[in-house]
Amino acid sequence: MFGRYNAISTAGFIIGPVLGGYIAEDSTRFGRVCFLTFLTFMVNLALVFFFVSSSPKEHVKRTASIEKFTTDDYSINIKGFFSAFKKIAKTQPDLFAIRFLLGLCMMMFRSNFTLLLEQRFETTPKINGWIISYGSLISTLSGMMVGHVVRYYNNLSRLFKHSSIGMTITLILMTLSPSLLYFMMFSTCLSVFNSVSRVCAVDIGIQRGGVSDTGSLLGLTTSVMSISRTVAPLVSGVAMEYSVYCPSIIAIFLGSCGIALQIVYPLNRNLNVDDEQEYTNEKKKDK
Repeated sequence: MFGRYNAISTAGFIIGPVLGGYIAEDSTRFGRVCFLTFLTFMVNLALVFFFVSSSPKEHVKRTASIEKFTTDDYSINIKGFFSAFKKIAKTQPDLFAIRFLLGLCMMMFRSNFTLLLEQRFETTPKINGWIISYGSLISTLSGMMVGHVVRYYNNLSRLFKHSSIGMTITLILMTLSPSLLYFMMFSTCLSVFNSVSRVCAVDIGIQRGGVSDTGSLLGLTTSVMSISRTVAPLVSGVAMEYSVYCPSIIAIFLGSCGIALQIVYPLNRNLNVDDEQEYTNEKKKDK
């Protein structure tokens, strides 16, 4: 489910960069970019207004934390919030650290992606648009196949570690790529490894934190990833001032730290057995 959700959410990135690349070829077309952006938001608003409706509660099975959050008489429960936060922080601080390092690793590489392409391979905005769209297409396709990969491995912690290692090795190869063709080949592998690692991290977090605290867990995970997205552009921009290879080297170092944490603190420990069994049974029913 998470793989398919990620695949659908990145589908828009396939078309956008291509259109943006063509429009950016002419510097006098900035008004067209603004108009197309406005038009896209209006179409999205219309789709939500006319086609999105609330699902009946009896047809949607929710966890306890999400049910409390979405109930009509919802009120802030400070004691419950800190209790859930304490439980999650106690069971998986290492997972949050690993997700932060790997997220920062990817964002370091992608923050100045177009500038990196222009400086290393002298690409044009049109080519940059096609390259970004290609990466989004690969992410979409790989997201749809993540479920099959997870079932094949049957061990989330091992799959997460292997995908993290593959991601770091791919970053090294992309940094050493002598031409744009090799760079694109390794970029394909990077998109696949990144999609697999994101899904594994969410599944492991739910198993370790417990199904009952899914809402709190996803909220804290989003906050951690938002911090990495905030820090990465600043660090990447400063590093780019010294060398075009500096952001990639820092990304490789961060990825290596994430792998080291997975080796020192195995992710399959401290699992909540009851919640893990409940979560596994729910996934089997969905199939």
